[in-house]
Amino acid sequence: EFCGTNNNNIEIPSSSIPKRSATLRMLKPGKKVKKSKDKKQTVDESEGVIVFCIDVSGSMDTCDPIPDFQKQWKIAQGEEVKNISRMTAMKEAVSTHIRRLAVANPNKKVAVLTFSNSVTIQWIAKG
Repeated sequence: EFCGTNNNNIEIPSSSIPKRSATLRMLKPGKKVKKSKDKKQTVDESEGVIVFCIDVSGSMDTCDPIPDFQKQWKIAQGEEVKNISRMTAMKEAVSTHIRRLAVANPNKKVAVLTFSNSVTIQWIAKG
């Protein structure tokens, strides 16, 4: 159930359904195990999918004080901002993460989902 709507056409194993209220579920793809010439196993974490689930509801327009570290960074960049909306902070964080990911793990795939009163797939990028 999500926002009063039952999704009856989704097959989820009962072992994957939380037994109590949960606010965060981390899902990881299976790791690719490779054997090197010396027969040691290594794990390749350069591929896979990262999914950003982003709240775009009205509460994200709320402004919060900028933490001192970020405030000093913005001042160094020529900006003087005392408060920032949660949406702006989230956009900056996700953008920074995706830029860094493109350099560190160019084979990773990225998907962006947004939710408010419904869930929307906004963007999927192939690695």
